[in-house]
Amino acid sequence: MENILIKKTDNKLIGLMAVAFGLAGMWIYLRLRKQKAAQQAFDFAPFSKERYVFNWHKGRRPYQAVVKHEGDCYAVQMNGAYAGVMWRGEGNNNWYTRDKALKPHINEISEQLANVFSLQGFPAILQGNYPEIVAVNWKTSETLELILQAATDLEVFAAFLEDEVPNLVSFPEYLDLIVKKENESYFKIISVNVRLG
Repeated sequence: MENILIKKTDNKLIGLMAVAFGLAGMWIYLRLRKQKAAQQAFDFAPFSKERYVFNWHKGRRPYQAVVKHEGDCYAVQMNGAYAGVMWRGEGNNNWYTRDKALKPHINEISEQLANVFSLQGFPAILQGNYPEIVAVNWKTSETLELILQAATDLEVFAAFLEDEVPNLVSFPEYLDLIVKKENESYFKIISVNVRLG
């Protein structure tokens, strides 16, 4: 009789453990699936003012954050790897994240997001929309140099950018864009916010 009770208890315990392992497995699967879906959504980058590339240094270490607006939050890639999402709290200007990879950088990213539509934030919009741009350098307060991938056709890109840049500008200041390919001296100049008359 005692053996039958032990056997029934063992069977119930094994069944309970199987259910627990099944639930844990399902949770892990759903978590990985959600992470993969977020990464795939991040990789799709339509032309928009809602994708930015921020570059900064902490000490000697360079950082790059690619930030994309995703509904009520922003998906963030840090130095080429998906880092997570951040969002602004309701009724305040504080930014939040649950992702450990993103927490050390949330203040820098939120500060840059606050200034993205200014003259100083314009490079983030350009790099966010045009993957052909590999680097940006301020030459003067009114001159921004755009360095393109070597394989990019400079004439075609410059003509396209000249037509599209008015759709991206949200600041009143005058700006010259010097557009050139990496490792070449030939360049095109595009003037932004030119006042005629």
